[in-house]
Amino acid sequence: MLLATSWFGWPAEHVSHLLLFFQYFLVLVALYALVETYVLSRGSDRQRIWWVILGFGVALVARMVNGIIFELNPPYWLYASLYLISIVVPLTVAYAVIRHRVIDVSFVVNRALVFGVLTTLLVGAFALIDWLFIDKLKLAKLGTIAEMGVAVAGGFWFNGLHRRVDSLIDATFFRQRHRAEVQLARNAAALPFATTKSAVAQALVAEPVRTLSLASAAIFRRGTDGKYLREDSQGWTASDISALDDGDSHFLMLLQAENGPLSLYDHPWRTEAVPSGPAHPMLALPIIVRRELTAIVFYGAHIHGEALDPDEIRVIASLAPGAAAAYDHLEAQVWKNEVESLRAQLAEAQIQPA
Repeated sequence: MLLATSWFGWPAEHVSHLLLFFQYFLVLVALYALVETYVLSRGSDRQRIWWVILGFGVALVARMVNGIIFELNPPYWLYASLYLISIVVPLTVAYAVIRHRVIDVSFVVNRALVFGVLTTLLVGAFALIDWLFIDKLKLAKLGTIAEMGVAVAGGFWFNGLHRRVDSLIDATFFRQRHRAEVQLARNAAALPFATTKSAVAQALVAEPVRTLSLASAAIFRRGTDGKYLREDSQGWTASDISALDDGDSHFLMLLQAENGPLSLYDHPWRTEAVPSGPAHPMLALPIIVRRELTAIVFYGAHIHGEALDPDEIRVIASLAPGAAAAYDHLEAQVWKNEVESLRAQLAEAQIQPA
């Protein structure tokens, strides 16, 4: 800029604007290259690139806003805060490169919006109390009491408010995700009324794969001989394991003790004879009936490679009680049919002449 102003006599303001637009142009070129890479990528690489795009996008917006308000002589804290947002770029790049488990960006954005709305509501309530009781009515003590009341009420109602805000944001900005959660909740409520084992398997395997866009799912159910056989699956091939063996005994003990979703990242299971890539099992859901492990459902990651987020794991876990009730009912029905058959045979034997 010094050379341009001293040699060519250009105004420093024009040179500064030119350099600023040149920086924006370079960032836009970089974003274009990243977006093109995202479109051409597959699997987990696609989700990693999405994190980098998010970082560059946030930083670009912050820099543009900073450049616009700079001429208005804004407060230093605002200018510095917007400038500091640029640290998002190395953080998102580092996360995409270093982390093996890549979380879905939509989940992070959802959480940011939820907590942003909750924080705004609480801060807005305190600001309204200060304005009304302290500035207008000049009742400082009453204002302090009102703030304490808001703090206590916020503590009691925070969980309920969090659920409502989360549901509202999902329904507004993440409709596909919201529909998937609602559909799985309906399946969980309908599972106890299943009349066949195939219907239970469909609710545990096909429905989560369809609604959550999972790469794989498989159910292993215990037979009369005590062995767990693969009853239904999607994303698994014929060469993958069809039955659990003695080498899985420790894993089965963990499942029964956990009595809930078990992360296969934290508790590695198999690396061979199972699907690879996004279809590799990452979550195991035990189905326990009368304190016995009746079935195990394995779920893979999303088709693009991102891991299941806590909300999705919670919805999947809600399928287990209904499936347990369905298996218990079906097993009781089998025993009932056998008893009725034996009674019929006994009655027939008694009426026959000696």
